[in-house]
Amino acid sequence: MSQNVLVVYQSSPMRTLAICGVVETELERLNAKLETLEKEEARFLTDLAKRLIEHIRQSMKEQEKSLATLRHEAEAAQAHDEKTSPKQKKDLMQRSNELKAQNRTLRHETFYTVKDWVLGDLTAQVKPKNSEFALSDAQLESINTIEDALLRETVYDLWHDTPEATFEHICDKAREQLNTNTQRAMQNHGEEIVQDTLETTKRLGDKESIKALNQEEGLDAFRTRAEKALEDASVRKQTQKAIVQIMQDLGFSVKKKNIKRRKNYVYILARKDGGAYAEFNLFSDERFLYAFKSEEQDLNKESRLFREKLETVYDVDVESETVTSVGIRP
Repeated sequence: MSQNVLVVYQSSPMRTLAICGVVETELERLNAKLETLEKEEARFLTDLAKRLIEHIRQSMKEQEKSLATLRHEAEAAQAHDEKTSPKQKKDLMQRSNELKAQNRTLRHETFYTVKDWVLGDLTAQVKPKNSEFALSDAQLESINTIEDALLRETVYDLWHDTPEATFEHICDKAREQLNTNTQRAMQNHGEEIVQDTLETTKRLGDKESIKALNQEEGLDAFRTRAEKALEDASVRKQTQKAIVQIMQDLGFSVKKKNIKRRKNYVYILARKDGGAYAEFNLFSDERFLYAFKSEEQDLNKESRLFREKLETVYDVDVESETVTSVGIRP
């Protein structure tokens, strides 16, 4: 086979493993920031501040459990020769994206809101509690049903100011105040969040990932683009590993010197006895270009087996496969 073929693909297990890798790194960095906050601001750490920091740590533990489960399921999907069902893939991606969103909220919105609260920027806005009024047991029981620590503490503060208010009304008022405080924290720490995102991108991504970022497009868009750039870089690395392993299983030799990282792609050259060889260009947007070439051998069988192994062993879904005149660049 001497035709160049462009493949567009996606892989739920690969994407899930990519998300897990990013979240794992972010949790490590968030833990380091919490330790710094506790060390540098020790004199500001009231019982309230300690409870809020503990809330973040507990959320981190829950995310670590979810991460471990998702990683195990993704790796298991690649450990057998049967393709994962569409329903399983959809569920895997849904839970992966939920974990990613929860992690982003925890390390930015929640962390910086707590940081401001610890430093007194937010608590200064809360009026002194009505010392003549103690919350009733029924009110305390209602407050304790709130799982979110930030919302729970805000409700506790506000209900002292308006003890006659209903629980539903106080919760609505607390959500409004918490939303205002969070927006203010995001504005106050916007530059820190940008630099934090860039640091993670430099650590896990590559030059192409960093160049893909545009700091002028708004914080939310910036964070979303950074996450995708890191995931794409990881998927490409996993695809590279899969292709090398498959080619070796098919009797081709892939030497380290024949795997070359270029500006916008990765080049792979796999050789086989008798002069046959295969070339690949891997791109970061779930595309790759390949060709099996030989002047004396028929490589249709090798080409077919390559695609089969990619789809079954590594659970890659080929969305399109097009013969193209685009050349493979070394």
